[in-house]
Amino acid sequence: MNLRQQFFWKVLIGLSIVMILFSLYNSYLKYSEFTKYQTEYKKESEVTDNKVMERKTDFISENQKTRIDYEPDLISIVEKSITGHTRAGIKTDSKTDWESNDPIYRGVTNNRAMIDYRTNKGKFYKKGQKIDDTDMVIQSFSRDSVLIMYPTGVRIFYVESYQELKK
Repeated sequence: MNLRQQFFWKVLIGLSIVMILFSLYNSYLKYSEFTKYQTEYKKESEVTDNKVMERKTDFISENQKTRIDYEPDLISIVEKSITGHTRAGIKTDSKTDWESNDPIYRGVTNNRAMIDYRTNKGKFYKKGQKIDDTDMVIQSFSRDSVLIMYPTGVRIFYVESYQELKK
């Protein structure tokens, strides 16, 4: 190495050390500020003579901590998601048989309910009318739901956008 290269590397090492020291100093300042805020928070949330209130504040603090360190429960998400192809109009994996007997309610137009059922897409039905090729009878409907009489009883179905709003 010649003298120019040595000088360049020494300057580079010197700048690196200065940057590391500057970063350490900033980290120390942030940590000391954090500890100061944490002690103030503990003083404010400390309740000395009311044990019920103290339990409630501890509960809120713990819930806040879990919200900050949020880790979704993937198992419950998988259990609640639709994976069994139970919607109408979707065939089983073998493509030979229909999985579901549930109609899909799309909405109301001109006082008629629009219902998709298996291969019948966009068919309109009035009150008291049977759904094609079934024993299901439209009992009543509104803007966001339909009541269908099955041979075993009455079931209610909602428009998909209404279901998303309810959740």
